[in-house]
Amino acid sequence: LIDKNQQPSYSLTICENNRNFSILKFHAGPPYEDIAFKIVNEEWDKSCKHGFQSRFQNGILRLWFKFRQNKYRR
Repeated sequence: LIDKNQQPSYSLTICENNRNFSILKFHAGPPYEDIAFKIVNEEWDKSCKHGFQSRFQNGILRLWFKFRQNKYRR
């Protein structure tokens, strides 16, 4: 990164043409271009106990997440 003080970021937006999908977009600033992924529009399990992490360390942005599981009850 050119600006060492600016941390890369991500954003999640719902697709306009299909509400079943979301766009996960990463922005790091110059000299890098933005990159985006189309993922299923499910709720994220943001508990660190279940593996959610978002960290920027040694010049690398790492994002771990799992989708929330629906609990089956009879």
